[in-house]
Amino acid sequence: MRTRQRHDRIDDSVVGAYHICAKTVRGGFLTGIDRVALCSYDYREDWVLGRIDALISVFAIECHDRIVLDTALHMILRNRPDVASTWSDDDVAGRWLSLNRSRLELRSDVPPKKLAQLLSDPTKLAAARLSLSSISSFMAHLRQPIAILANREEGERGFFWNPRFGCERLEDTPERWSCDLYMIKSRLRVVSGDDS
Repeated sequence: MRTRQRHDRIDDSVVGAYHICAKTVRGGFLTGIDRVALCSYDYREDWVLGRIDALISVFAIECHDRIVLDTALHMILRNRPDVASTWSDDDVAGRWLSLNRSRLELRSDVPPKKLAQLLSDPTKLAAARLSLSSISSFMAHLRQPIAILANREEGERGFFWNPRFGCERLEDTPERWSCDLYMIKSRLRVVSGDDS
């Protein structure tokens, strides 16, 4: 059976809410305690949550809920192309150029020359505006710096995350409630120490 393409699931031009699930590969820990290696990765939760907060300040994406589990990240994201369309060209260029896919931190100072180059190219500026409300773009900017840090720590190469993140559109209120309930149950399992 053919896998549904991402563009079949997400329409970047329409506001929508989505349940996103990103899983690690090779048994990699995102957070939690590795009982075999006897080490804790709990500090990585700060990486993930800090990176989400930083990206939310740049993207036209809302994060309605999130939970970081040992080997997976679940979020409810809502893309807002309607918001991105109201941003000035200067705002779009500044936001886009502040992004950094190799470090957790955003770039604090954008070189004026790069800003001028982007502002003078309407095609690239339009693509940046669209990307700033794209869940796929958001996820790329979220996952890559975390993978780089985790691989560096573990002396690994290659994928840290499953190459495809899970994505389901939340069409109506019952679906949203079901997703919220799943995330609440996951939180309770984490708090109680039940990893099952």
